[in-house]
Amino acid sequence: MLFAFGFGFGFGLSSTMGSVVAVAFAGLLWLLLLLLLLLASANC
Repeated sequence: MLFAFGFGFGFGLSSTMGSVVAVAFAGLLWLLLLLLLLLASANC
């Protein structure tokens, strides 16, 4: 859902910079999610 929002936000802005920022933001969110999953699996 957040990825779709970031993607739509990037396309909403007609500038290329907006798309780059949106994609980078989505990538950071995915990295944080993976990091949380790794920490959770390590704690178990």
